[in-house]
Amino acid sequence: MKLEWRCVADDSIVGHMIEFVSRGVVTHVEFVTDGGANTIGARADGGVQVRPINYKKFEVDLRFSADCTDGQYAAAMGFLRAQVGKPYDFMDIAAIVADRDWRDPSRWICSELWAATMERAGLIGRLDSSINSFTPQDSLIVSCAMFARTS
Repeated sequence: MKLEWRCVADDSIVGHMIEFVSRGVVTHVEFVTDGGANTIGARADGGVQVRPINYKKFEVDLRFSADCTDGQYAAAMGFLRAQVGKPYDFMDIAAIVADRDWRDPSRWICSELWAATMERAGLIGRLDSSINSFTPQDSLIVSCAMFARTS
C-alpha cells in the first residue's frame, strides 16, 4: 500500500501568514485519497474536509508517497477520516509564533494533522513534546528526508 500526500503553495491570506512565519516555500499539506480523486486536509475555509483533487490551483504542488503495510494504511486513513468535520485551528497559526502546544485533537491546521496522521500510522516516530509547532515547511522537510517524491 502507498499513503500519498502533497505539499503545496497556496495564495491566500492564511497561506501568506504561514509562509512568512515558517520561512517556507509551501503553505499547505494534505493527503491524496480515493485513487487520486480527492484530498483530506485542514484548511481555514471549512476545517478538515474531503475535497476534490482539483478544488484549487496551486503555485507549487510537490507530491510524496510512503510504502506502508495494510495496517499502517488503515491506521492512517481511519485516523484521518475520523478528523473530517473538525474545525481549523486558527489559534495554532498564532501559536507558531507563541510556542503553544499543537496537540489539541479537537481542531487542526494542515501540517499538524499530517504529523499526527503519520505518527498514528507509525510512519514517523512520535515528535518530542518540546516541539510546540509543526508547519507545512516542516512537513516538506520531513517528506524530503524520509519519503519518495512522486512529482
